[in-house]
Amino acid sequence: MHRLLSVVGFSIGTVVCLPAMAAATVQVVQGQVSVNQGQGFKQVVAASAVSTGDRVMAAPGSRGRLVYADGCAVDVYPGAVVTVPEKCYQPMTAGLEAAPVAAAAPIPWVPILGAAAVIGVGACAVSGCFDDEDHGRGKPKPRTHDGGDNNDD
Repeated sequence: MHRLLSVVGFSIGTVVCLPAMAAATVQVVQGQVSVNQGQGFKQVVAASAVSTGDRVMAAPGSRGRLVYADGCAVDVYPGAVVTVPEKCYQPMTAGLEAAPVAAAAPIPWVPILGAAAVIGVGACAVSGCFDDEDHGRGKPKPRTHDGGDNNDD
């Protein structure tokens, strides 16, 4: 029974951590930007993680930007709905303009640590550390009434 609960807990933890491993981050550059993650468009007020297949659009007079972990960025302009691709593709330039230089992306510690915790608990559950036995404490020594030990020397 405990193994079943451990496997269920591990599965739930994995599902919870997967959205944190997003394909990109949507940033609001100006105005109102909305994201549809399968439940209708919702306005974004701060940088938010988006996954492959999510759709992003900017309101009239607004602008958003999709930024990937490698620094590649795609602008989202009004009148367009951008479906978040798995990989960012830099637009071709005519050689006349300089390619944008993106700042180094921070390491996503939350999903990394969350995934490590889920894997650790899952490994512990599979190895049996949650069994209802003595949990490695051992059996206590029986005590005598006189407070001494049981040695009859």
